[in-house]
Amino acid sequence: MKQVLVHQFNTAGFFISFQFTYKADLVQLTFLQLLSSEVYQNITYHCKNSAAYYDREEQTFSKAAKFLSSNDVELDAVSRKFRYNVIKDECQVRLH
Repeated sequence: MKQVLVHQFNTAGFFISFQFTYKADLVQLTFLQLLSSEVYQNITYHCKNSAAYYDREEQTFSKAAKFLSSNDVELDAVSRKFRYNVIKDECQVRLH
């Protein structure tokens, strides 16, 4: 099992963390890490009045989700070295 830790600000501005788990073979992950310099993974985030990446209302990435990798490296939206890319961001506008 693979665990992913996500950090984010909720709509009230409070910092929250949640964790989700999915099935991943340890041997396969280790082998892939040895042979890879990059990794790609698609994650779908269903937003309900929350900005998961870019907050258009505040014009900032400060509330963007953060991910913790299997080797404890934190990935965020603005880091120069350990940054994730977003294919499509439909959570920019929050309804009040």
